[in-house]
Amino acid sequence: MTRKENAPPAGSRKKNRHLPAFVLLFLARDGELHGGAINEKFKAIWPPGWSFDPGAVYRTLRVLEQSGAVSSYWKFDSGPPQRIYRLTDEGWRELEQWEKDIAPRVKNLQYFLAEYARLAAGRKKRGVTE
Repeated sequence: MTRKENAPPAGSRKKNRHLPAFVLLFLARDGELHGGAINEKFKAIWPPGWSFDPGAVYRTLRVLEQSGAVSSYWKFDSGPPQRIYRLTDEGWRELEQWEKDIAPRVKNLQYFLAEYARLAAGRKKRGVTE
């Protein structure tokens, strides 16, 4: 069986590991948002070919609210009621922790990509195709 183009390698992803970081980032950047708007923001940045579970955003929002990182209220305007989420001071602290977690990972991944590009170029230069 062949892997879907642009899909991550099998067994390579910890599903939704950084989802809370992105939810907090979207709330910090954009202010108050409802879950559907957060899902749309994910769809806009999600890599093609990767599966996305919109329900995971709502589960993450629930956990973030229980931990005090976000707060919410119900908005009753025209149309269906919407639960609106906002970042709290605790959420800002958690977002800072995510930055400290992600920054060294990015450095390691940049190293990987640079080394892989160097190795692949060497293989191509030698005419290796398999």
